[in-house]
Amino acid sequence: MTMFLYCFREREDLMDVYEAASGARLHAAYYRPGGVYRDLPDSMPQYQASKIHNAAAVEKMNENRQGSVLDFIADFTKRFPKCIDEYETLLTDNRIWKQRTVGIGVVTPERALALVSADRCCAVPVSSGICARSSLMKSTTVWTSTSRWQDRRFV
Repeated sequence: MTMFLYCFREREDLMDVYEAASGARLHAAYYRPGGVYRDLPDSMPQYQASKIHNAAAVEKMNENRQGSVLDFIADFTKRFPKCIDEYETLLTDNRIWKQRTVGIGVVTPERALALVSADRCCAVPVSSGICARSSLMKSTTVWTSTSRWQDRRFV
């Protein structure tokens, strides 16, 4: 979870840019038929002091929000490589990360080729009874044209 939480910092900056441009944080409301919703705003929205963040904290949070949206994006692109380095440091030599990921999901070249060739047979109708992946999968559940689940055995 650490990686996700670290990445949320940068995600929030990008969502702030999107919100400044379109008014929406997560939905594609900026692009419209024939153009865009509006021109980019002249300045980035500023954080306000609250119960959670005092004036000094808000001033630090607003340091890179003094210019236009494009200035904020330029600042983000300068800051982001350091974030990538931080992510790499968190993962590269992390003992727990390695225990959970090294050797997981390893596929031999032969197995990969077999999976690719089996995937190509999906163009053959299931009802024909001819399926190239019969050696990989002896039965599967398919959705039939009569809108009900049915167990189909391949020979």
